[in-house]
Amino acid sequence: MAISLADFKEYRLNQEALQIANCESSLIPDVVVQDDGGSPRLGMFQFKTATYEWMGEKFNLPHTDPQNYLEAREIYKAARRAGIAKNHWVNCFRKLKLI
Repeated sequence: MAISLADFKEYRLNQEALQIANCESSLIPDVVVQDDGGSPRLGMFQFKTATYEWMGEKFNLPHTDPQNYLEAREIYKAARRAGIAKNHWVNCFRKLKLI
């Protein structure tokens, strides 16, 4: 049975999300980084709370816990589809040669 193009694209996006999460947090789901004097960055995708809430609302997705990988992954994927992910994960996009 052949895989559809839509399924293949979704698979690739899930793989990319995993690469970004690995780059950001070494896949540690409950990581908290407080390094800039501002609000902490949370979870595998290192979301700041305000950004997480903004993206969740923007894409009409659940956004209660940035340390929930599946929830955060869906927000990452929506940001990627919308073309704004590269602006929020600049260093990892460069490191992974996604831009």
